[in-house]
Amino acid sequence: MKKILFVGFLLIANQVYANFGSFGLNSARTTGIGNGGVAMMDRLNTFQLNPASLRNFDDSTFFEFTNLLILPNLQINGSNNILPLKDISLFFSGVDGEPYRLSDADKAQIVSNFDAVGKMFFHTKINVLSAAIQFSEKSGAFGISIDDHVTARLNLPSDLANFLMYGNPRGVEYNFADFSYQTAWTRSIALTYANRIINDSTAGLRYLNLGASLKYYQGMGYADFETQRGRVFTNQDAHIEFDFLARGRASASNAIKEFVDNGESLNGFPGSSGTGFGLDFGLLGELENGIRLGFSITDLGIFNFNDGIEIADYTLKTTMRSVNQKDVDSVFNGMEKTNIGDSDFSVAPPTTIRLGVAVPIHKLTAFPGLFNAYFDYAQGINNNFANALIPRVSLGVDWQYRDKLPILMTGISNGITGKVRWSMGLGYEIWKIGVYVSTFDVVNMVSPNTNLSASFNFRWRIY
Repeated sequence: MKKILFVGFLLIANQVYANFGSFGLNSARTTGIGNGGVAMMDRLNTFQLNPASLRNFDDSTFFEFTNLLILPNLQINGSNNILPLKDISLFFSGVDGEPYRLSDADKAQIVSNFDAVGKMFFHTKINVLSAAIQFSEKSGAFGISIDDHVTARLNLPSDLANFLMYGNPRGVEYNFADFSYQTAWTRSIALTYANRIINDSTAGLRYLNLGASLKYYQGMGYADFETQRGRVFTNQDAHIEFDFLARGRASASNAIKEFVDNGESLNGFPGSSGTGFGLDFGLLGELENGIRLGFSITDLGIFNFNDGIEIADYTLKTTMRSVNQKDVDSVFNGMEKTNIGDSDFSVAPPTTIRLGVAVPIHKLTAFPGLFNAYFDYAQGINNNFANALIPRVSLGVDWQYRDKLPILMTGISNGITGKVRWSMGLGYEIWKIGVYVSTFDVVNMVSPNTNLSASFNFRWRIY
């Protein structure tokens, strides 16, 4: 269990490395409009949402790229529905060096924040390299992208908050079966091709692009822990009964194992403990009035972890008859570990279905400049990595009043913890460089609360 927990929290803490899933951020360009953009056409900024957007409807040739060594391309996104950041600082750091004692109102607020299950989520993405080229209108567009992702998610049952806040009164049973976490450090290498399949107006459809990406996955480290059964009950004799069953899995590359065992330094390319393949597929069409419709399925595939494996079951079934140190120690020492083995295991990548509409308001009304509105729906197929089974809906706009002026972006969307988040961003295209900065939650940038988000992207456009 030590190894599983250590690898897990190592990955949570390793925030300097890392769109992966329905709630992962794709780029600063799409983050600014509420994390949408499946119907946006902006090549390197959008083709990981929809590979069909790599092919522009207007350009006959182009070449553009990003490179981490020149300027960073990164997104950081974190949220929780448990404690605001200011409360974490207050509760754990105290006031003027003195411990802070929770009031009854504080305890009630903490318990209510959980809303059945408390959730903590973190995702970091770093774009190491992206490049796209189109030789001619007939050739279509070719692209490559290399991205690192670190994801971490922790689910805490509300009964845990009740237990910690109010203790264990007689006759009350607490259920901790919803406790789980998953962390991963992964890399994806995507090769993409997109081209038009309809180039003439057909039944109101002016253009239609088809695109696909073949992905190769590398997993530097992975850990998960899931509780199948978790029960704490205090009987009428004030004896506390414990009944737990959980399974943990971990896979770590040799470099991470050397870091854990011998304190060796850990660089940005530590080798992999697992590999896999995936596929993205997308369509992007434009109607006669300029409205664009987008559809994509991303990360269809499998991750296979086969190195540095540890799989174990953990059980605890005992009764604590008093709260003296000896009996408390006996509970912790009573946890039994059963090694399941070191055989390979597989994890599905964050398969996501996306639908989107982009409406050029400036083409439909007398609006100054370029003004677009976006509506997106994203549905995760599993709960892995930055994915979730709950749908994500976003509504966003961008506006450029005049050429050579900045692009203003804003949008709203639901976060993975259920909170509505307000996005905002700014983009500027000058000479051959495009730069975008944005946040998925502007309120928390001004007044830190339960979320954090920041995105930065640039690209070189050669021709």
